Amino acid sequence: MIVDIAALVEKGGVYFNVGGTEPEGLIREFLGSIRLPTGLKSEALIKAILERESLMPTAIGHGIAIPHPRSPLISSEEDERIIVAYAREAIPYRALDKQSVYALFFIISSNQKDHLQILSQLSFLFRDKDFRKTLETRPAREELCAAIRRVSAGWN
Repeated sequence: MIVDIAALVEKGGVYFNVGGTEPEGLIREFLGSIRLPTGLKSEALIKAILERESLMPTAIGHGIAIPHPRSPLISSEEDERIIVAYAREAIPYRALDKQSVYALFFIISSNQKDHLQILSQLSFLFRDKDFRKTLETRPAREELCAAIRRVSAGWN
């Protein structure tokens, strides 16, 4: 089964000029200021993401990070989403390629299976050079989702 990444981004939204000079500050400030699914407290999400980041940074290279909790914090698939945040200034994130991160894709999933599928599909998406070029322009939600759909159309 293929998860609809574009639909998850549409649900989660795209945010611009997110402040912070390092990962923890950006994560705390950003997630503390946005609307999350009903029943998910920002403090719980922040704590879970920072615990995951302390194990190993989620920066995957090319200026992209995929912050996520190790375990699902919601129970309904209806509440799953990917929240995209573009940092005001690229921040050091201990990425293997040493590039600072400007695009963060926060994953909120309801079960391990969906979580792994989302991570896998994002990994394929970020390997696409044209998609990464589009991402560098910090596209709005509509353009970003269209680019995701173009790339993911080749997965079927």
